[in-house]
Amino acid sequence: MYPIVLFAISGLLVFVILVAANPANISMHVFVSLFIAFIVTFFVLYQRAIDKKDKKTQQEIGDIFWMFKNV
Repeated sequence: MYPIVLFAISGLLVFVILVAANPANISMHVFVSLFIAFIVTFFVLYQRAIDKKDKKTQQEIGDIFWMFKNV
């Protein structure tokens, strides 16, 4: 649930800032805010995964993000 909440809050915050700056182009602001929220969510989750990396088992970062692991 944490990534969904982080994505929603960051997307809403960016959307409100963009609409306050220029209220004329709402549809572009929706896509830009979703894109920025996705990037922010990914970087926060990536940092948390690196911090949780267990040094005793020498777990690879590719095991945490298995979808980006080289085959």
